[in-house]
Order: sequence, then structure tokens, then C-alpha cells
Amino acid sequence: ELIRVAASGTPVAVTPDGPRGPRHSFAGGALLVSHRSRAPIILVSASASSAWRLRSWDRFLIPKPFARITVAYAAPEVVDAASARDAAAQAPRFREALLSLGSSIGA
Repeated sequence: ELIRVAASGTPVAVTPDGPRGPRHSFAGGALLVSHRSRAPIILVSASASSAWRLRSWDRFLIPKPFARITVAYAAPEVVDAASARDAAAQAPRFREALLSLGSSIGA
């Protein structure tokens, strides 16, 4: 269903580490959706100048009142691969790109 929605041009947001983690992992699901729908992936990272961090597995960030929020976006990229397996195999590259994007803004 997600592939059909993405292929229709409807914007879709996915957290690549999923609901259970581990933190900073990049599962292949979003890459498969991009590969099959030809919808671009836009990596996004955010940080806050002042925030609370939950003690959850993902260290969820809650900005404090009046905090300055910084959001960084990468260029859109469609996952181009010969097969779904090859698309999913690109997860380490996307993980590194997302971590690099986050470190550029202090996330």
C-alpha cells in the first residue's frame, strides 16, 4: 500500500530505524518503497538548542520552550538498483548520509 501511495505522488514520511530500533539503524523498507515507486527519498535531520531527551531506546528529543530548532534536508534521491535486494543493500550508505547530515547541524 505504501508503494502505491508513494507512486501516486503523495508525500510519505518514514522513520528508517522503525518503531523498535536499534537507534541510528537504517532498515531497507524505505529504500524498497523508493525503488519500486520511483519516489525520491529526502533525508531529514533536526536538532534543538535546548531539549529534554527521553530515556527510551531512541533518546526521543522534546524541544524546550523557546528553543531554536534547526532542520537539515539532503537532496532528493531515487534508489536506483537492479533488484529489491540491491536496493535494500544500500542501507549502510543511507545510514551514513543521514548521520553526516545530523552531525552537520549538531543532532
